[in-house]
Amino acid sequence: MKAFLLTLAVADDLGAIAVIVLVYSEALDWWALGWAAVVAGALGVSARLRAGGNVPWIVLSVGLWLALRESGVHATLAGVVAAALLPLGTPVDQVEDRLRPIVSFVILPLFALANAGISLDGASIAAAGQSRITADVALGLFVGKPLGIVAFAWAAVRLKIGALPAGVRMAHIAGVGLLGGIGFTVALFVTDLAFDGAGEREEATAGILAASVVAAGAGMAWLRLIAPAAERSPRA
Repeated sequence: MKAFLLTLAVADDLGAIAVIVLVYSEALDWWALGWAAVVAGALGVSARLRAGGNVPWIVLSVGLWLALRESGVHATLAGVVAAALLPLGTPVDQVEDRLRPIVSFVILPLFALANAGISLDGASIAAAGQSRITADVALGLFVGKPLGIVAFAWAAVRLKIGALPAGVRMAHIAGVGLLGGIGFTVALFVTDLAFDGAGEREEATAGILAASVVAAGAGMAWLRLIAPAAERSPRA
């Protein structure tokens, strides 16, 4: 179930990034987009040859980001392409270990401080409670995402596209679906792009945070409720 939840989180972020690229990209500069394609091809060749260690991948990744930024396509796509073409011979685990502290303790906190700042005074909470934007965002995360996750998992099993692992029931999928309602980095990023007014962004952010807290609590409570007694008891 942990592997399923991790895969779900990655696929969810990739889908959101695809929406960002398709919906929020500006007028395209085909010359810059062509250069981005050339750089992406060079990234692929570099990964195939596995020559030069990480340096060519880093340099070409920065070049891809610059080209996409100038092309009008949202530069977020550069991170997806660069990660997909990371040369496996480096090895990947070492790169991940080096980047994890930077991402976890520098990039994510800075992102949170820059995008999640909302007032928590009584007036702001009252306004968020009466906001249609807050309600829609919260329901989309806490209701829409779990329903989608369970429905598609059920359909995949029924159509024999996939199968549940041994010991896993649809009730477990429902618990993971609830946890899937937790939204943070990409949800905040989309909110910043989707709403022009500061007030609207604050109301949407309040919906994200409220849904995330409720989804986390509900998901953990549900999975604990359906877990066998042996799994709930502390291990020696």
